[in-house]
Amino acid sequence: MDEEEINQLFKSKTAANWLIPYRKKWHLQENEGVTLYDPAGQFFGMGIRKEDKLRYFDYHSTKVLDMPPKVLDGTKYTHNFEQSVCIQQALDDDIKIQIIIGKAGTGKTHIAMAAALEKVFKDRKYDSIKLIKPVITKSRLGEDIGFLPGSVKRKLLPKMRPFVEKLRQFTNDSDTDEGYKKLLDSGVIEMLNLADIRGADLANSFVIFDEAQNANPFQMLTLGTRLGEDAKLIVLGDPTQIDSIYLDKYSNALINLYENALQNSAPFIAQICLVQMVRSHTSKWFEDSIQMARK
Repeated sequence: MDEEEINQLFKSKTAANWLIPYRKKWHLQENEGVTLYDPAGQFFGMGIRKEDKLRYFDYHSTKVLDMPPKVLDGTKYTHNFEQSVCIQQALDDDIKIQIIIGKAGTGKTHIAMAAALEKVFKDRKYDSIKLIKPVITKSRLGEDIGFLPGSVKRKLLPKMRPFVEKLRQFTNDSDTDEGYKKLLDSGVIEMLNLADIRGADLANSFVIFDEAQNANPFQMLTLGTRLGEDAKLIVLGDPTQIDSIYLDKYSNALINLYENALQNSAPFIAQICLVQMVRSHTSKWFEDSIQMARK
């Protein structure tokens, strides 16, 4: 950006005017985020494309997803640049579909769950949170949930463990199960089997579809066509972690949806790839070594 544009931007004190005319040479998708630098190469903020404008926001003042005390007990989320854009997308009510691709440790689950809690319990934008994962009938890791006893919730609970851990963290409930159990028992947070999605009520819901790399495009279509105007869908996944023997890194629902979103850009769709990880050296070694061995 040139100096004149930067000066005009900072002359305004109202959020409505913190918009920069979009330039085609930037080649940005709708809702794509970028870092902004002045002519001297100094970083001064970030921007997200909104149709013919680039909306500026200050990285350092990015909303950090503080929940109401009863939900998060003041828990804050430390974010990097790419996570800052991801948070903006997750909290944007005009974005109805968000696709987040990234390996374990990049913050996918944390951002999605925190945004869902904020939108449902604080903003009252949605009535419920739906957590969905695909059922794998032939897995590299074992059998599907049909071989386990109990209700659908009990069967799905082990698979939803990352979300449960986040709920415990957000409710300051690390030692007991009281907080997250109350949320689950209230019916506001519901775990769903993807195979039964045709009969599910997704109206006015904040829907999180996790591990989409283990679903096929038809399953994604079935889920997507049941979303109404009053629902939001966040799709999470890592194309390098495919458990189904019937899918690969090209044929899975996650990549299919991501590529279609790139080809058919729309104001209500956002996609982002998270790269920066916070993981142990041993965990990263296994991740890199096993993936290299598969190639």
